[in-house]
Amino acid sequence: MIPISRPYIRRKEMDSVLSSLIEYSCNSRTELEKSLKKRFIADSCFLFRGLEQAVRTLFKTLERVEGAEVIISPLAPAYVNSIIKESGFSPIFVDVELTSGLFDPKELEKKISDNSAYIISTSVFGLIYPFNKIEEYGIPVIELFTSGISYTNEQEIIGHRATYTVLSLEENSIVTTMGGAALLSNIASESQNIKNLFAIESDLTLSNMNSSFAIPGLEDLETLIDKQKSIKEYFKASTMQSGYYFFSHDTGALTSAFPVVLNKGLKDVQHYCKNSGVETIKGFQDTIIKHFEVKNCKNARLLAGKTLLFPLFIGMKKDSVSLISKILSTLP
Repeated sequence: MIPISRPYIRRKEMDSVLSSLIEYSCNSRTELEKSLKKRFIADSCFLFRGLEQAVRTLFKTLERVEGAEVIISPLAPAYVNSIIKESGFSPIFVDVELTSGLFDPKELEKKISDNSAYIISTSVFGLIYPFNKIEEYGIPVIELFTSGISYTNEQEIIGHRATYTVLSLEENSIVTTMGGAALLSNIASESQNIKNLFAIESDLTLSNMNSSFAIPGLEDLETLIDKQKSIKEYFKASTMQSGYYFFSHDTGALTSAFPVVLNKGLKDVQHYCKNSGVETIKGFQDTIIKHFEVKNCKNARLLAGKTLLFPLFIGMKKDSVSLISKILSTLP
């Protein structure tokens, strides 16, 4: 059975972890912070033990006024909705496009108002809504990368133009600390607010050992992008043979799962995949639209009920790629 997540760690990752444990002078957390700041062209980087902690800490530092609203996709993690409300903001949900899972531009335009304080642009399996289509509103943007990394055709990492960037480093991420997140900012004054909070709540900080786990992934990012590109093209061609579709947009995406949007019930397809030797899981199960009442977002609701994830982890063997491709081309 091919698992949905990679069942092993790479030798480079193990060597990095061992070095952090053995070498007294090794400060992997500082090294990872520097690497992320360089990749995302950020003024500051803070490493957290978890993605939810990073988002919660960020909202503790945001300026709030009465009636302030936060624009967000219903496909964002469910806990983000709770944090928005607990922080005194009102969430305003914007429906998505079926082809990408990202904001529908027309719907976004409708929801922008004088009360809009922040826009949370949530990635969908690495894809992210184009920043140049958001910045025209003059509203601070938080880019939330929950699963994967976006990059341009020149393989430049996307995320440095937003006011804040929150990057998942959780276990299912390509660049992973086996549980964690990075919060990056390009505004010095805002960075200081986060730094002050960090000094008070030191238990939020990611450990040195966990930080070391992600360093090889960042160093090999271009290689990983190249390798995954060819596999994804293979999977896309196979999926089209079955008559289903996958998410696509102007940007590239490095992610650990290949999403397929079905027009039939998930159970039958999952059963077929399992019998064929491939593990799959339902997509968007921990999102806002699956846990809260959200009105007038029919596209997001459809995607949350029809998206199935296939394995796309680092180091997948050729025979595994071939089997998954064969299954994708013959889905019932």
